[in-house]
Amino acid sequence: MQDFFSGRSSGGSGAPNPQGSGSFSAFFSKIAGTAAALSVAALFFETSPEIKELAKTVLKYSVVTWGIFVLLPYIFQLIIRAPGEAKSRTTSILKTLLVAVAFPYVIRMLWQHRTTWKEGLNKIIREKLGLPAISSPPVIGLVPSEAGATATPPVGPTVPVGLEVLPAPLNMLPPNPSPYAQTHINEANAGERLSTAMQMAGFPVEGDVDIISIENGPTLQTISFRLPLKIQLSALIKKRDDLGNHFGHQKGFDIVSTEHQSSAAFVIPNNKRADVYVSDVARGFVEFSKHAELPMIIGKDIRGNPKFADIAKFPHLLVAGATGGGKSVGLNTGVSSLVSVRSPAEVRLLLIDPKRVELSVYNGLPHLIEPPITDFQRVPIALNKVIAEMEKRYEILEKAGVRNVKQYNKKMKDSGGKPLPYYVVVIDEYGDLMLVIGGDMEDAVTRLGQKARAAGIHIILTTQRPSVDVVTGVIKANLPSRMSFQMTSTQDFMTVMDTTGPKLLGRGDGMFMMNGAAMERFQSATIGSEEQSVTYVEDLVTYWKGQSRVQPPTVNLNKPGITPPVQLSGEGQLSLAFPELSAEDEPSSIIPLAEDEEQAARDEEIYRTAIEWAKNPEIVFSVSLLQRRCRIGYSCAARIVDRMEKEGLIGPYEAQRPGRQWLGGDTQPVSVTAEDPPPWDEQAFKPAPLLDEYARFCQVIKENGGFSMSIVQEQLSMDGETASRHVQRMIGEGLLGEFDSNLKKRPYLDPDQDDRKDAELLDRMKVYMCRTGSAKTSELRDIFQMRKEDILNLCKQLVEEGFLNDYTSKREGYTLAWTPEQREQFLKDRGAEEEEE
Repeated sequence: MQDFFSGRSSGGSGAPNPQGSGSFSAFFSKIAGTAAALSVAALFFETSPEIKELAKTVLKYSVVTWGIFVLLPYIFQLIIRAPGEAKSRTTSILKTLLVAVAFPYVIRMLWQHRTTWKEGLNKIIREKLGLPAISSPPVIGLVPSEAGATATPPVGPTVPVGLEVLPAPLNMLPPNPSPYAQTHINEANAGERLSTAMQMAGFPVEGDVDIISIENGPTLQTISFRLPLKIQLSALIKKRDDLGNHFGHQKGFDIVSTEHQSSAAFVIPNNKRADVYVSDVARGFVEFSKHAELPMIIGKDIRGNPKFADIAKFPHLLVAGATGGGKSVGLNTGVSSLVSVRSPAEVRLLLIDPKRVELSVYNGLPHLIEPPITDFQRVPIALNKVIAEMEKRYEILEKAGVRNVKQYNKKMKDSGGKPLPYYVVVIDEYGDLMLVIGGDMEDAVTRLGQKARAAGIHIILTTQRPSVDVVTGVIKANLPSRMSFQMTSTQDFMTVMDTTGPKLLGRGDGMFMMNGAAMERFQSATIGSEEQSVTYVEDLVTYWKGQSRVQPPTVNLNKPGITPPVQLSGEGQLSLAFPELSAEDEPSSIIPLAEDEEQAARDEEIYRTAIEWAKNPEIVFSVSLLQRRCRIGYSCAARIVDRMEKEGLIGPYEAQRPGRQWLGGDTQPVSVTAEDPPPWDEQAFKPAPLLDEYARFCQVIKENGGFSMSIVQEQLSMDGETASRHVQRMIGEGLLGEFDSNLKKRPYLDPDQDDRKDAELLDRMKVYMCRTGSAKTSELRDIFQMRKEDILNLCKQLVEEGFLNDYTSKREGYTLAWTPEQREQFLKDRGAEEEEE
């Protein structure tokens, strides 16, 4: 009789038979069991994806072949045995069933709790070896749990993600195709590699360096080690570039201190960085969002631990980074993660997007106060509405006897009242807004930064031009939390972070500082590829439209002619009142120009005449043309141009092309008689001069004595992005000065006027020198109260004119080249001219 578990056979007396058929079963069971055990171990511990796939395949085939060649023959043998062996057969069958049922159950239980078992084994191993314990993943801005502090994340249908479940809409996140990084440094060769690099950098190191720990992050690898004798951390930092060069990763290499005594850590970029997706940290983010007011995903730190933040703890954030650094991706990740776990009743958003393409995908989201603002001129209006909301909320908090929105919401929840939602104002491309709007923008941001925190209003401000005239000291004082991605220069990094830092690698590699604390390096998370990110945001919009009763705003501030008044509801919420447009307004085939019949007839006549002007190739047809020639306002002219564009007569506005292009179409002839003169000047029919866009822009600025966005909007109908480009060019050419808060515009600097001033000053200097016979620069500085450099420049001009002799020595200086007769004649001529004047 064969014993399945021992692999031996016996006769009727139970004596073992070494030549029995069980020898093959025992041999095959050992092979299959060994392969299965190695496969389970490979799946249990952290290995590469290729090894895990191979282990799954080996485990599957080991179990299947063992069942076919060992288990099934044994069961079949038990069935056909003699009746005298019934008791032994029953026992064997029970053993077989126990193995067949218990083995898969034990494997499944071990697999489900593999994380717990692995952490326990790692803890035991570290205790035996005397290694420090692994700290828990750090988070930023963690808020202690308080009863009624915040609402729970939205409840929706859940789907499994591996063995975890995520609430909607996080279950729509795409998976990460590349979650693992690659590096050549491991525990086996780390000590040797570090010792070799230090020796090549000139440090006296003998033997291998004592490694404390190796922590692999998505972008960087952190190797902590004991400092060798007679080597200090400051000495390593001085040789940072040399050490990075010996590792082959000079860019991005950094040296930091650790929590261990007499130790340091090398931060080395990975040979192939891993991607950080929102789906990788979504489960931890759900737990974090239960205790945070305004949770936001940042990414992972250099050790690969998830990094989250609470916007309410910032309380305001400044984000800076050059093109390609990851600023826009990080901004979209933060906004999308916030609205993924907070409903429109809990948080409302105001998005300001001068570039028109970064935040427009959120249009239609019920969380928005109004559609994303892209018109420069409408930004102060929106910010003033937020300021009015802030002041109203302080009145509500005062009446309720609380200090901030968090206490107010808790009180309302206990009493059954309506809580106030948080407001998050996201301002993209702050540098362009400062260039165009200037003081109005800085004043509004400063006021919100100083007072809005207790009212539950928070600002996220981004820029790719962090110069000192954009990120001023006042702005930095009110935005203590900073996030910096790759910059074009170290000066820009110091402007934002107030200190130096490592050379960042771009693509989401950044530094984060919260409320003036120490900087931390991180890798920004992304939703997915560009298409996946857009798809997820669109799914978010669809999801919240179905879940929320709050309807998305339909009136757009960016449409011309809309200047909404600031109105507040009784609960302190922003109430948009737009008398000129309603939610059902849609452009029809013919837009009505006026309600009054007489005004409508006049507008119709102007409209038909405007068609003739648009046909004329010598006329640059635009909204400003209609305003000047017909003496009408901007709203009326814009309605006429919109109607012409809707009917396909003219093309849309293009920044690279002056005016609107005539597209053609069937139109009625113009009827203008002498008895019924048109309401415009007869001189208006003269063709306008053909100037390029920049020349017309400069001409308008010169005529108005300076630049302001309202002037450009009224006279040129130019968008803010184009105006910003022309303003930068004029500043570079020295034609515009700094923003004047009294004039509310940038003053125009006339170069001809400066030439006239220089000519008058030179004439006065000639008179003085002719009268005194002296050309000493020290006397000229005292008389004319000018700097030495300016006096020397003017003297050089007089040398070129032949009035002075060139500078020969410090003792002699400049001398007069004119003879006494020439000087006397010059003074007589000047006296005659003054008498005539």
